[in-house]
Amino acid sequence: MKVLVFGSNGLVGSSVNRVLKDSDKVGEVISAKRSDADLFSLEKTYEFIKNSSPDVIINAAAKVGGIYANNTMRTEFILENLKININILESCIDFPEIKIINLGSSCIYPLNAENPISEDSFMSGKLEHTNSPYAIAKIAGIEMGRSINIQHGHKILNLMPTNLYGPKDNFSERESHVIPGLIRRMHDSKIKKEKEF
Repeated sequence: MKVLVFGSNGLVGSSVNRVLKDSDKVGEVISAKRSDADLFSLEKTYEFIKNSSPDVIINAAAKVGGIYANNTMRTEFILENLKININILESCIDFPEIKIINLGSSCIYPLNAENPISEDSFMSGKLEHTNSPYAIAKIAGIEMGRSINIQHGHKILNLMPTNLYGPKDNFSERESHVIPGLIRRMHDSKIKKEKEF
């Protein structure tokens, strides 16, 4: 089996890449970083997929960031994530034999969703304002995948990872997610010998 991983240099993609390369069930892993595949171009994305001829695509490519980044770069978050999802999924319409795992985000669920969050709460209420452009782009990718499945008989699976952290995470003060942000604050407080963070 040949697996193509888009976003293979990021937090999720690099971890997926590492696990796949250690697996005896995967014959070949094609690691596609931003510099390898121009996912903002439909033509280049199509050619990359066609030339790679994978059995499975894992789409871990995305523009990501914490609340500050999402709220201050709203246009970039919706445009870049829409382009990535549209170009990968549209390119695959001609290749129904390729199975696709498309990664979403927990921010697709509404603010008032009960905990633990159930899949049934999807599209049942208002989104968090600070990251709604990112969430809407991810929702569009989910609906596009569903539509391609129904109309063209594909096998596109949407997964929603939540609160991830690990190697290759972003610990920036302004762009990190919750867990790496907390780790950074604790680390900085320890170095400064502060009692609180």
